[in-house]
Amino acid sequence: MKLFKGKVVMPLAKLLVIADDLTGANDTGMQFAKRGFNTVSLLEIENPVKSQSIDVLVYNAETRSLAAAEAYEKIKDVVPSLSLSDMPYIYKKVDSMMRGNVGAEIDALLDMEAFDIALVAPAYPKNRRITVGGYHLVNHHLLEDSEAGSDAKSPVRESHLPTLLESQTRRSVAHLDIRAIRKHELIEKVQDCISQNRRIIVCDSALESDLKSITEALFSSGMHVLWVGSAGLAECLAGMLENSVGMIPDSEETAEHENHPVFCIAGSVSAVTRGQLNTLSNYKEFAFATARLSCLFSEGERRREQDRLVEYIVNAAQEGYYPVLTTETSAEAEAATRKWMEAHNANSLEAGNLIADFLGETGAKAVSRYAFKGLVLTGGDIAYRTCEHLGVQALRILGEVEEGIPLCEIIGGQASGLPVITKAGAFGNPHSLFHAVQKIKNSAIRGGNFV
Repeated sequence: MKLFKGKVVMPLAKLLVIADDLTGANDTGMQFAKRGFNTVSLLEIENPVKSQSIDVLVYNAETRSLAAAEAYEKIKDVVPSLSLSDMPYIYKKVDSMMRGNVGAEIDALLDMEAFDIALVAPAYPKNRRITVGGYHLVNHHLLEDSEAGSDAKSPVRESHLPTLLESQTRRSVAHLDIRAIRKHELIEKVQDCISQNRRIIVCDSALESDLKSITEALFSSGMHVLWVGSAGLAECLAGMLENSVGMIPDSEETAEHENHPVFCIAGSVSAVTRGQLNTLSNYKEFAFATARLSCLFSEGERRREQDRLVEYIVNAAQEGYYPVLTTETSAEAEAATRKWMEAHNANSLEAGNLIADFLGETGAKAVSRYAFKGLVLTGGDIAYRTCEHLGVQALRILGEVEEGIPLCEIIGGQASGLPVITKAGAFGNPHSLFHAVQKIKNSAIRGGNFV
């Protein structure tokens, strides 16, 4: 694992978000951008954006798929570079389905001895993620019975959040139930937890109003809080910090390819994404470039398959179609993946990383050959790998397509200035991908804004 050693002069910001994957980083940053804050999502800490007008800086540490010890070390390693002591507010973004190394990353930040408590509230009621009695539910199912329970990279086997976190952290974990929040007893209960040296505090939230109550109480408490949550809690914090004057800076016109197709890369195995791809297949303007997984596991075949896909994508775009790069989902594809895993003594995480990197590299090569009007990237790994291969330095977050789906502008690299929409694999409704494509198709970025 590559760790960065050294000091970087970061732009001054009012709030820092530390995320564990790219789509989650952008989703959370969007909550501040739509309130008028100039928000930039940083992909590489070695190359900070040179701007003194950034209000919210979002850093994707890309730690979700790492081992817990590696995630801890990476967060601990970047903390000095991010100048946390200069930031009035720190937000640790976690997955609303609690995938990843939540406890280890909280430990890394609390080990700074800069926070009174870590307030953990991953609920996102607008996206059907709620916490009641300490139990986290997704789409009315216990967390362990949701897609998170069978996640290929970081399955979650425990629905009771205090129990889950205590298995991931060295610290004691407290729980504040919904009654304490709704009876406005939060501060009193938090002070009791501190006196018992229980500084990681999980809060119930079943409604958006619960998240607002938590935020309002702690925001004015005088405590130095490490805010830990998904985009739901971030939206409430953004409301507390709201700046009535828009601070998105001007940029050069980037709408030179207004009539060119939008390119979509959707490699997520989520059932939600598959449903969204089915919706796209009902429209004749979309051309599907489907990667054959059986070709990805040997160097020669992989290169030939990549050349085939890039050629297909570029030709489709030149003919006016909207290309969609995805993967096959047949039994033969699953068998080929299992065969490769057995032959290389690899796990599903390693196989998933190989596939994500292939799709990201293939997408970047297609972008280098055709001037697309914009990109739609689905799945955190896919989005990150595509941006990595494009040499993206950061993403300026401009607004949202739907709840939880941000629209951005690329900063740096060969696609600088290009509109891009990133979507977590499990987010959205059956029409969300179509809406994302239409948003870019019918819009232009002018003066740093979508119009």
